[in-house]
Amino acid sequence: MTYTQGPWKFEVRNNQAMVTTERDDIDMVVASNLFDEELDLELEEVEANARLIASAPDLLEALQIVRRDIEA
Repeated sequence: MTYTQGPWKFEVRNNQAMVTTERDDIDMVVASNLFDEELDLELEEVEANARLIASAPDLLEALQIVRRDIEA
């Protein structure tokens, strides 16, 4: 499995909830969700989704540890 390596961080910029990481001293956007009142999305929901996505590398690592322990 390949994915953009973490750590991933959550931030809000210009009405966008973003998940970013740093590569070669440059911020790289991993995922972004535009907050728009016309879409009937609450900012809190958009932020919660982005925080969950940002935690993906840590969750994957934890699951890999559990799997390794179960298989041992």
